[in-house]
Amino acid sequence: MDFEWLELQQRLIPLVNYENEYETINLLFHEPLSHKLVCKSAQEWLQSLNQDENDEFSSKAMQVRIKEAADLRKEGNDLMQEKGNPSKVLAACRLYTDAIFTAIGTDSVELSLGFANRALALQSFGYYQQAYDDCECALETGYPKKLHQRAAAFVPIGNQICNNCAKTNFIPIPCQHCRGRVVYCSLACLKNHKNIHVYECPAYHLQLFARVGIAHLALRTILDNGLLTILNLLQDKHTTEDVWTSLVEGGDVWSNPTATYSESLRMVSHLNKMTLEDIKVFAAVSHLIVVYLSRYTKFFDFLTSNHRFDCNWELIVTALILKHIGQLMVNGHVLTVIRPKLFEYYTLTEYHLLDENLWEKPWHLKRGYLHRFSFIDDMASLNLPYTSICNHSCLPLFQPKFSGRIISTFAMRDIQKGEEITNCYTRHYRIERRQARQEILTKSYHFVCKCVECIRPEGDEYINQFHQYRCDNEKCRHVFVPQPPLNWWQDKGSNGLEDTNVSCNVCGSQQAFKWFYDYQNMLISLDSPLTRLRLYKLYQNLDEYLLAFNSCRAFIASKSVQQIFKFLNDGSLDEVDYGNLARMIKYALEYEAATSGFRCISYVSEMTYLWDLIALGKCKCEPEDMNSMSESLMIVDDELSAIFSNYYKDYILKQ
Repeated sequence: MDFEWLELQQRLIPLVNYENEYETINLLFHEPLSHKLVCKSAQEWLQSLNQDENDEFSSKAMQVRIKEAADLRKEGNDLMQEKGNPSKVLAACRLYTDAIFTAIGTDSVELSLGFANRALALQSFGYYQQAYDDCECALETGYPKKLHQRAAAFVPIGNQICNNCAKTNFIPIPCQHCRGRVVYCSLACLKNHKNIHVYECPAYHLQLFARVGIAHLALRTILDNGLLTILNLLQDKHTTEDVWTSLVEGGDVWSNPTATYSESLRMVSHLNKMTLEDIKVFAAVSHLIVVYLSRYTKFFDFLTSNHRFDCNWELIVTALILKHIGQLMVNGHVLTVIRPKLFEYYTLTEYHLLDENLWEKPWHLKRGYLHRFSFIDDMASLNLPYTSICNHSCLPLFQPKFSGRIISTFAMRDIQKGEEITNCYTRHYRIERRQARQEILTKSYHFVCKCVECIRPEGDEYINQFHQYRCDNEKCRHVFVPQPPLNWWQDKGSNGLEDTNVSCNVCGSQQAFKWFYDYQNMLISLDSPLTRLRLYKLYQNLDEYLLAFNSCRAFIASKSVQQIFKFLNDGSLDEVDYGNLARMIKYALEYEAATSGFRCISYVSEMTYLWDLIALGKCKCEPEDMNSMSESLMIVDDELSAIFSNYYKDYILKQ
């Protein structure tokens, strides 16, 4: 405290005898002149404090502090290269913390990046709630929004997803007017979506959208932050042609940098590369939707009443739907998530938050039930204009995370300054051969890929290492790689293995694959301990036929575990089962890590089984492996991540 200021206050407060707090302060307020002088001196002193603080804070140039924060983050990133070492991770956290404090007040991205980097380190160490909080801080302090984009539009696949926010973990509130075909996660979402659903509700009642395919997403692109949001930009357009010209390439609305809908308008279209027959079909479907809007809704009444000049809005909207179909055929994305599979077949009213078999308490699963969250499913079709800017490469550069309508991207490796950010439109080179990739790209996207992996002379050398077989002809026994299809077990035909035509490319003999036939027969009777023992023996003997890291062996391991886990919580499994299950799960996990990396939902799906064994005390795991598994959760949606985090704290940390 400033002693001169205190001495002045003492002189101005006429205190002779102390009675109580109120009377002491009342002396000050009772004398207006003294009160005025006290207030003035207090204000002056506070102003001097503020000036002193600003002078001290600005004593170091802002650019210097920004550079220091960046350097501290880089030191932390270097330590995170050894994220399997807990002491290195914590040391990185300290450096990120220093970077955060250094970046305060610099008005730069360094503050948000400090929080984001520390979040990854905290999650790697196991501080999940703190990592989540740092993610929130990163967003609130200006983390680059283009790394987190909101889907411009989406349409659900089925009714297990909120139509407004795209959450998949919720208790449903159905629309009463379209027979429960549209559901929401909250009353707030129902109300927020009303201005869109009012134009779609009759179509759901008619089940129209189940018949028009991608045209529904094209319509939703117009309805959801689309045409209705740019009407003010069209007020000076006198004719229908003027309106259309402004919406296509070179037009003022098309090139508008601030209008959200303009991002969708600027997406590439391959409509001109389609056959005339296909264009006619899509044009007819586009017109059908406009007839529906005109007959069953007041959509065009709204457009007409909000535009000063005469315009043929039905023509404009039909053309826009057709335009968006052409764009979304090559730019549409799929929302793929992990969710529980409660029963073999879903009904409209089966939602996992209401399954009494799963939950100990809200968001806390019962021990041994995490594997129920291993079902990978496509939940929605998305329009992501910003991600659609990326060109294709068969070498994936980033992994998307879907959390409702918010899509984040995580780099799969260090990206050099100036390097092009590319996306993989198809199955990547680690899981699909070059010829198959090229056929898909040529047919669907109308170009020949010339990425690094496609022009590599050795071609399919990487993927072939996961498909090595030893010929079952006793006179040959050479190692070979099957000709397409590589995953022959997924394309067996209606007659099972009789339709499989896989031959050794050394001796030419067709493979019998008796071991696979035996495996399939065992799957239907795994409730028998003897059958399970036979399956374990068969799996151990696969080394005779399947070499190295083999895709078919990983498939057998994964499917066997799924079937045997049906008996996990009924007391019928013993220590022999647990030991063999752990070996198969770890093999499947290592295969996923080798082919797709541990930051993918297929890895998380396999991981759920191992975590259940650990939670039940039937399996141990090395700290480095636990760190990799924990880090994989960064690509699952926030609510599901919380369920996993709770399970980890409730059961795994205690083992």
